[in-house]
Amino acid sequence: MYLKIFINIFFLIILSIIHLAFINGLSGWMSELNIVVITLIFILGLCDFKIWLWWAFGFGLIFDLYSFTPFGLNAIIFPVLVIIVNFFLTNYLTNRSLYSFIIGTFLFTLFYDLLFFIFEVIIYFFKAGESVFSHSLLYNFLSGVIVNVVAVILVFNILNIFTKVLKPVFLGSGLKRY
Repeated sequence: MYLKIFINIFFLIILSIIHLAFINGLSGWMSELNIVVITLIFILGLCDFKIWLWWAFGFGLIFDLYSFTPFGLNAIIFPVLVIIVNFFLTNYLTNRSLYSFIIGTFLFTLFYDLLFFIFEVIIYFFKAGESVFSHSLLYNFLSGVIVNVVAVILVFNILNIFTKVLKPVFLGSGLKRY
């Protein structure tokens, strides 16, 4: 049990370091790649909901150390996003299929950007002369969604080659053909 906790913490720290030190320094659209979103979506598909919540909280704490937002904002937003995306995935979509991962990535990115924008408006509302509105808000969102969805498709297909846990079909063939 302790070994499993240690392995989870180790991979959480390694993925956070890769995201914060390497991915954020890339140029162009590649800087919009969000390893946290991709990791959390695949943890949902491959592991338990409790593990997903702990990973989200861990990512939030680590990102709080390196972000200029008030401490605890990431640690609150990531588990809230996990609960929201889990609600959509369990109630409206099937598990472990490609389109579920794509829609989950889109929802996670959408709510991530939306919640951070709302908190930025609330937090920085009283600062004079600072505007949180930017002409590139929609561009950044769309580029983030496109890069993350392409990355999820690549990771899904790679995992599908090595494991048989995922379902590469769009919908199950539950209909009988006569």
